[in-house]
Formats: sequence, C-alpha cells, structure tokens
Amino acid sequence: MRTQADDARPEPRRDSDVPSGTDRVALGGLTFDAPSGDLSGPAGATRLAPQPASLLALLASRAGHVVSRDEIREHLWPEGKVEFEQGIAFAVREIRKRMEEVGGDSGLLETIPKRGLRLLGGETAGVVTAGSRGEASGGAAAAQSPGRAALLAGGALLLAVGLMALRSVVAGAPVLAVFPHAAGEDGASARVAAALTTELTTVLTDVFEGRLGVVGPTGTSAIGGPDDTGAARERLGACLVMSGGVRRVDSDRVVVFTQIVRTSDRVHVWAVQDTVASERGGAAAVATIVEGTERSLDAC
Repeated sequence: MRTQADDARPEPRRDSDVPSGTDRVALGGLTFDAPSGDLSGPAGATRLAPQPASLLALLASRAGHVVSRDEIREHLWPEGKVEFEQGIAFAVREIRKRMEEVGGDSGLLETIPKRGLRLLGGETAGVVTAGSRGEASGGAAAAQSPGRAALLAGGALLLAVGLMALRSVVAGAPVLAVFPHAAGEDGASARVAAALTTELTTVLTDVFEGRLGVVGPTGTSAIGGPDDTGAARERLGACLVMSGGVRRVDSDRVVVFTQIVRTSDRVHVWAVQDTVASERGGAAAVATIVEGTERSLDAC
C-alpha cells in the first residue's frame, strides 16, 4: 500500500537516469558529481538522494536553458507516475536545501512559472566530462586564479541582481492566504487534512514562485479564520483566501472540498470537491487545487 510519503521518496536511480556525458559539474562555487550524487562547496560536502541527484544532473546538462516539467517527468518517471508534481517539488526542495548546506546559493535553481526549471550559471556552470577529469582534478590552483575569481564574483553579482528582481515581483504579486482544511472527528480525515495543508503550502509556493505570495497556516493563524476575509485582506494583504474541509466517506475514501474566495467582495472564484483514497493523504487532490489556483489569479 503506497502512501504520500512513498510517492515523494526517491526511487533507485538507474545508469540511464544520468544524462550521457555528464560527470562533474561546476556550479559557481559548488561541484556536483552526477554519478555519485555528491555535492561539495565551501562549507563541506553532502550526497543527494537518487531522485534529486538525477534531476540536478538533467538540469546541469542543460545549464542556462529551461527544462520543461514534461521533460522532467519523462526523465524521472519514464514508466509513468501519478503525482509527479509533488515528486518534482520534493526533488527541488532537496536540491536547494543541500546547496545551502554546503555553502552555495539555492537561487541557482530557478523555477520558471508555467514552463519548468532552469539551472543558472551560463559561463560559470559547465559540464566536466570524464575525458577532462584530469584537468579538473588538477585545478585546485586554477580554481583560485584571478580570472576564475573575477568570473565567480561577476556571476554572484548577476545572481544577486536577479534575486532582487525576483523579490520585487513577489512584493507586487497577489497574495493567497491558505487556511487548514477542517476535518471530521475521525482519525482518517484529520490525517488527510493535516497532510494536505502542509503539502499545499509547499507545492503552491514552488509552482507559483514569483507570481503569487503564499501565506501558510502559521501566518493565517493570526486571524480569526477563513470567513474573516476583511482581516485577511487588511492584515495579510491577501487578495484570495483558500480553505476547505475533509470528511470520511467510508473506510478507504474521503471527500476533499476546497474553495478560493476573493477577499474584496467574498465572491467564490473557484471550488472543487474530490473523492480520494484515504491512504494517499489527500495528495491526489493537490494537482487539481494547483490548477484551480492558476485559474483564480486573474480574479485579483
């Protein structure tokens, strides 16, 4: 019996998961060894799980170019996978977390709304193949050369400017306040509601990065509830409020109801009701809710 955690858990990587010719990759001040999944930087080294490592290898082989979500799905799950959006979100979170862990900048991995992912770098990120490994391994002194230092400094400056621009987009973007889904008294409904709320906040933040500000349950707990749209608008700056409920249908299924309300006039701009398997933890409803959120953006 598969669970939501099983869907997000990395699967064993096959040799074919590593793009042909990719060996070691320089990402600014970081080095990524695709076959082993090792990522190293000024703060140390770590090893990526197979699925995030496979995604990073794919993006590195196309550094500077947008890789569509369909291409990523085909690469990571060639035999098909139902909840691939959650799987991609998990892999992206892991890559960014590990980049920061070794002293790198997670902003190198960029989400392009409606299109896919891009690994920043251009001239500063290059693939080092097995044939040039000797040159790379003997490059400790070269890594400290004035030319390379200047290049890295220039790349860092460009990245900083890019991140500042991204923050300005977020600052002017509409805001969605996400409230926890209410649950029935049974344990299954409570588990699904809790998992769904957490997953929604994470996935919505990843998918709509730069286009939508997401205030999760920690932030929305400061106001009375989803019905207090005035407070959501005044105190959180929210144009939209998301809320809903979970109720048990039988021993194996629950109904997940989700709605999005515009705070200015309390008009329902979108709503959906899905019947999903309890064991999936509500993950099956996430993709539909993401689509509904996309449709609701114009309401602001």
